[in-house]
This record gives sequence, C-alpha cells and structure tokens, in this order.
Amino acid sequence: MLLLLFRIGETWYGLDARQVQQVVPHVPLTTCSGMPASVAGIFTYRGSLVPVLDLGLLLGTTPCARRLSTRIIVVPWREDRGIRRSLGLLAESVTGMLAAHHRPMVRCLRVEGLLTPEAEQQLFAQVGRG
Repeated sequence: MLLLLFRIGETWYGLDARQVQQVVPHVPLTTCSGMPASVAGIFTYRGSLVPVLDLGLLLGTTPCARRLSTRIIVVPWREDRGIRRSLGLLAESVTGMLAAHHRPMVRCLRVEGLLTPEAEQQLFAQVGRG
C-alpha cells in the first residue's frame, strides 16, 4: 500500500493513496461562522464547495502553519442524494508517497473516522448554504 505522508506537530501520518483525489496548494479559504475551530473554511474545487478540516487542530493542538509544504488533501466523501462530496484536509509537510512498509513510525489515518455523523451533518449543511 502507498501512503501519502504528512505531519501534524512532530508526528508523521500516512493516508492511503487510494483515498486521495488530489493534493492542492494551501489556497485562501472562506471562513464559516458557527463551525468548530477544526474547520479551516471552504474553497471551490472543480465547481463545488469543499469544506476543509485543519488536521493540526483535529488531531493535535495547534493549527497547521502556512508553509510551502502545507497542502489541502482532497478526499472523496459520502454520496448524498446522487451528489458525490469531497472533503479537504489541511496538513503540513505533505512530502509525497511512500510504501507503508518503509516507514514504520507513521500513524495511518482513516478518512471515515474523522467526523461524527453529527459533525458531518453540521459541516455539509453549512457548506450547502454557501
């Protein structure tokens, strides 16, 4: 399995490359009022509004720093009424791919476990209001 590597604080994480739609630069985000601090904002990706979670706040204690290596990892999310949604994950030091067995000290991240059903509903309801 190939992993996309990134860092949160001092910890290295890997995301199964098959879960990644695209990695994009850290573009300006529109903030959403009333959302948890871990929601960095939304941006337009291929004509759709995509919410972005700050993995630094979601998995760690500090927001992701704006560095040249900070990226938004776009991943597919659930389909809702025939519409395929995407989710953005803001991460630092997005460095590339590596076979899982070459980096034993990497924590593997599962996209499915990032949001509770309640958080998902709140997040995508806000995005729907644009």
